[in-house]
Amino acid sequence: MKAKRRLVLGTLENTPSQAIGTLLVQSLLDKSERRPFSVHRVRMKPGASHPPLFHARMSELFLVLDGSMRAKIDGRPRRFVKGGFAYLPPGAIHEFHAGRNGVEVLAVFSPPMNLNKPDIVFQSSRKP
Repeated sequence: MKAKRRLVLGTLENTPSQAIGTLLVQSLLDKSERRPFSVHRVRMKPGASHPPLFHARMSELFLVLDGSMRAKIDGRPRRFVKGGFAYLPPGAIHEFHAGRNGVEVLAVFSPPMNLNKPDIVFQSSRKP
């Protein structure tokens, strides 16, 4: 029997946003789509930041779409500009600080991020 495929189309203008701390998140594909991953547009205002955190069960891949940010990933400082990306395995401690024009990223999580109960563990700068 052939598996049923479901095409998903949309626009960012018609996609609701949800604030999670300093992050403004739009879900393009989420857990309700029953896929092995979720896709989110994430924005931070100029100068905004979030504290060190990690995802216990999820991998994260992000691509900077616009703006810039400084990051610390597992204690190492990094700078990302438009076109920069990173893959973060579960347990990778990361913190982001948006640049002077803010930052916009496309983030892919696997397994999918449940925004109602996100897999986010706030941590000190030490590895768990």
